[in-house]
Amino acid sequence: MDHPREQVIYAKVFPQFWHKLEKHYYESQKALLTKMHDALIIYGSQMDEDMSGRDEEGTKLARQTVENMVKQRGYCENCAKEVIIFLMKQRY
Repeated sequence: MDHPREQVIYAKVFPQFWHKLEKHYYESQKALLTKMHDALIIYGSQMDEDMSGRDEEGTKLARQTVENMVKQRGYCENCAKEVIIFLMKQRY
């Protein structure tokens, strides 16, 4: 109300609720990210070999994430995999 033209930064205005919201989001995504992590490790070790019998959702997400990092950010395929695995270990 004091600054009607300024954008509200909800993380600063409601820090407790923001933290709960972030925690809930990451917890809800944790299962999918675990599948992606496992598939990425398998994908990294087997590269383009047949991935039948593996978790298809995780495999698809892993491949798509690596492809996006290569196309959009200019990573090489191995570097993209390493970055994803590093970030997942740090965050989850």
